[in-house]
Amino acid sequence: GNARKGRSKDLMHQMKRMLAEETHEALLMEEFKEVSEQAQQTRYQDILDFIAFDWEERNKDLEQSLREILDANKRLDQLSRGSFTALARAIDAKSKWTAGHSERVTHLAVKIAHILELRKEEIDTLYHAGMLHDLGKIGTPIDILDKTNVLTQREYSIVCEHPGIGARILEPIEIFADILPIVQQ
Repeated sequence: GNARKGRSKDLMHQMKRMLAEETHEALLMEEFKEVSEQAQQTRYQDILDFIAFDWEERNKDLEQSLREILDANKRLDQLSRGSFTALARAIDAKSKWTAGHSERVTHLAVKIAHILELRKEEIDTLYHAGMLHDLGKIGTPIDILDKTNVLTQREYSIVCEHPGIGARILEPIEIFADILPIVQQ
C-alpha cells in the first residue's frame, strides 16, 4: 500500500508541477501578448507620427514653392505689362500725332470690359490687343502718318494695311494667337 501511496503522491506532485508550469507559461504568453500588442501600437503610433511630420514638412515645402511661383508670376506679369507699354510707346513714338494713343485705347477698352464684367482672361486679351493694335504702323511711312492734309486714296489704302502688318508681325508668337483677330481689324 505504501508504494501505491508514494506513487500517487508523486503523480499528484507531477500533475501540480505541470499545471503550475502551464499556468506560468500561459501567464508568460499573456504577458508576451500584451507587450507585443503595446509594441505594435507603439510602432503604429511612430509610423503615424512620422507620416504626420512628413506631411507637415511637405506641406511647408509646397507652400513655400507656391509663394515663390506666385512671386515669379507677379514679376513676369510686371515685366509683360512693362514690355507691352514699351512696345506701345515705341509704336506711338513714330508720330507726334499718335503719342499715347495705344495706352488710351487700352485703358478705355479695359474700363469697358470691367463694366461688362468680362472674365480676367478676356480683359487680359483686350489689354494685350489694345497695346499692340497699331503695331503695324511700323510699316507705314512717317510722311503719311504725319500728313496734316486729307490723305489720297493711295495713302489711305497704305494706312489701312497696318492691321494686317501688325497681325503678321505677331503671328509667330503663339501666345498672341487670341489677339490676332483684334489687331487685324
